[in-house]
Amino acid sequence: MKTFAVALALLTLAPASRATARDHDDAPRVSMKCCNPPTRWASREDTRDAGTVITSDDGDVSLLLTSHRVAVQLSDHTWHKLDRKLREKEGDDEDNVLASAIKQVVISSVRSMFDHSIQCRVRDLESVDYSGGRLIFTAENGTRVFEKLEVNDRDVMTSFTERDARAFVRAFRAAKSRLD
Repeated sequence: MKTFAVALALLTLAPASRATARDHDDAPRVSMKCCNPPTRWASREDTRDAGTVITSDDGDVSLLLTSHRVAVQLSDHTWHKLDRKLREKEGDDEDNVLASAIKQVVISSVRSMFDHSIQCRVRDLESVDYSGGRLIFTAENGTRVFEKLEVNDRDVMTSFTERDARAFVRAFRAAKSRLD
């Protein structure tokens, strides 16, 4: 199990001043436990290829359903905003060659990490339910998936409107029944 602490990496991109670092703290802070089977870390999904896409009420995260998989990733809007900020940081001049090289490695790593999603095949999921204001994904083996996934210190599975979450549950059940 890998634990990603992205906030630390993002802070290395900000200027050294504490006040300035706080001023630039509008990039998403992501924490998660990933990726125990049946989930996996995979390339970012194109939302145009998904049959169902819901976005968190703050606009930071998208939950996608294709005919064969469920994916959680940064929303297109948030991804493009972050990518733009990273490109700006790449363009900042550094007087020190070593500092410049380190900065490029960190930026490249952060970009690569955010350009991915956490996925699970529909056939590996037993159910998706909405209860107590939260989406609950249960794998065929009985374990919960997409747990402990937070963006900006908020549980992702509680960040969707009830209407969107219930629509996602219906769409999942229809996709699952087509596989049976």
